[in-house]
Amino acid sequence: MDTKIYQSLGYNAVYIPHITTQNLTYSNMLNSKRIINVGRLTKDKQQDVLLEIWEMFNRKLPKHDWKLQIIGSGEEENNLKRKINSLKLFNVEIIPHTSRINDYYQNAELFVFTSRMEGFGMVLLEAMSYGVPCISFDCPSGPRDIIKNGKNGYLIECYNKESFVDKMYEYVTATEENRKIYSNEAITTVKNWDNDKIIHKWIKAFERLK
Repeated sequence: MDTKIYQSLGYNAVYIPHITTQNLTYSNMLNSKRIINVGRLTKDKQQDVLLEIWEMFNRKLPKHDWKLQIIGSGEEENNLKRKINSLKLFNVEIIPHTSRINDYYQNAELFVFTSRMEGFGMVLLEAMSYGVPCISFDCPSGPRDIIKNGKNGYLIECYNKESFVDKMYEYVTATEENRKIYSNEAITTVKNWDNDKIIHKWIKAFERLK
């Protein structure tokens, strides 16, 4: 999105993807019934909106056995815990920032992202490296670079909670075969995010400057 803005202003701008540390892919049994969110607990990340979405999801699919895990630390932690209590959310867990985050990716079936804005959503690629599809608001501007709507996850109109709930419901009630298709597409996304190709783009950009 930034590239198009600069180009419209007459700059000779070139888009180069963000380098990633997630070149490798990992196994995931996709049978945990865990949905996760990873990030700082701040107003910009909008985990409070995620809790509202989860409460709506609970009403749409009563007596389900899925669990939401919000993994991170930050100034909104106490507010989020109060909201969990006020909404009577029995199936939500807040887990402090951990050095063992890979354990949670490996045991997740779906990643949900409700940020108001993002630069590059590294956590989306991290999740996909474990074959975990992602649902995110189509916020400015990182998620749309990674999520291919209807293939490796879903992009939701900002900030349409009802649509977000509908896509969560669509995913968790899908057949195991269909969920596996999304998982495989997530892994393909990570494999296509090739650091060697990204570095080559930098080299070409500098060569043009000569």
